[in-house]
Amino acid sequence: PTTWFDGTSPGQLKKALVEDVDALENAVAHQLPDLASAICVPLVGFVALASVDWRMALASVALVPIAFGVMAFAMRDMGEQMAAWHAAEQQANESILEFLRGIVVLKAHDRDASSMGRVRNSIFAIRDLAGAMTRRTSVGYTAFFTLLSSNLVVVLPVGVWLHRSGGLSQADLVLFMLLGFGLTSSLLKLLFLFGDAQMNAVRWE
Repeated sequence: PTTWFDGTSPGQLKKALVEDVDALENAVAHQLPDLASAICVPLVGFVALASVDWRMALASVALVPIAFGVMAFAMRDMGEQMAAWHAAEQQANESILEFLRGIVVLKAHDRDASSMGRVRNSIFAIRDLAGAMTRRTSVGYTAFFTLLSSNLVVVLPVGVWLHRSGGLSQADLVLFMLLGFGLTSSLLKLLFLFGDAQMNAVRWE
């Protein structure tokens, strides 16, 4: 409805037509296919490996629950920071558009870049918020990547033990060392997908 534009600031309008539309396109065109591949590839691989040896298949994904537990802990209470990010983003849009609308007046009165105080403050607010979010989640993100990339530390000792006890052939041991190592690699996409989903949930609520 045209009345929506009467109560909408230029910054909100720009955010809706540019940032929100871009986020929607990214969710539909990229995030959904990535989500499908991130789930289906490990699932199909796990079923295939389980048909060879269910014990080794479980060893291949033993670190997955721990990795997702770490990710959930790192992403806890991120809704408030996501909301603050969107508010800062909208404030920056409004301050930039306000500056551009008044640039003729600024030129006429020979004002220099010092008049961009509000623009500078809004951009620095986004910078500071991004730094705070990065510092808070960096350890959890690193642990998530490390755990999903280190399942060989479980696969190798379990495989050697089963092989020495006669419960696993040498060929199957090599198979799990090669395929089991990369079984969880596609799950790394879920970290970014989870973060994008949280941001979009706040964006469109």
